[in-house]
Amino acid sequence: MLKFQFLIILALIFAFPCQAALQESSIDEKMEAGNYTIKVNNTRVRLEPSYKGKITNTLHKGTKVYVYEFKSGWARVSKWYSGSIEGVVGDQMTGLVARWVPARLVVNTN
Repeated sequence: MLKFQFLIILALIFAFPCQAALQESSIDEKMEAGNYTIKVNNTRVRLEPSYKGKITNTLHKGTKVYVYEFKSGWARVSKWYSGSIEGVVGDQMTGLVARWVPARLVVNTN
């Protein structure tokens, strides 16, 4: 019985990250490129679509941005440019970087 309870708990633990990933991908599918507004003060802008990405600056609530694409729950708010400008290594194939914010922190203003 104890082994069965352990397996149920383990299954529940692994179910939640999968559900979060599904929610992020559905957010990406619903959102399109266009004009957006930052919803939260001190939104950190990063050089990759990850919380591990280098922070370049912050944006304040109400700041208008153009979102070029959505990827894995992140919104790209700049064009691609050379990573050497920021002093970082860009994409392995192209050497390019862009600025990203969490997609949940932008609201469509089209």
